[in-house]
Amino acid sequence: MKLWSVSAVVLVGLTAAGCVTSGLGTSRGSGASGAAVAVPSGRISKIDQFSYITPTCREVPGVAARVTKQAAYGRVSIRRARDFSPYDAGNSSAGCNSQRVPVWQVLYTSAPGYQGPDHFAYRKAFPNGKVLDVVVNVDVQ
Repeated sequence: MKLWSVSAVVLVGLTAAGCVTSGLGTSRGSGASGAAVAVPSGRISKIDQFSYITPTCREVPGVAARVTKQAAYGRVSIRRARDFSPYDAGNSSAGCNSQRVPVWQVLYTSAPGYQGPDHFAYRKAFPNGKVLDVVVNVDVQ
């Protein structure tokens, strides 16, 4: 597969009510426009953030995420956190936008002093059976 200058190449589609992905590195992020994700050298950058919650803002158990290809010139990690998730107005969980909810975050940190291209891949799976494989190209500056 030829890697494009795109921040995320979605290999398996994800359409799930109550599920949101936000930030860079997904089809909803700035990389969907065709540009690589620009990140500062040696600093932690949030590439993606996603959650699966009910309309009452409770987490639905069963979300899984893992790095499937580590970056060559940096480090990718996936962590649990509590943060805001911007659901679209028509989404049944949009009422949760004003409070911190459980989320998964994909973080990238380049090697100190490195500048140039890098890429990595990760997989996120949801309790409804949907799976999303994402390839991220980063431009370390």
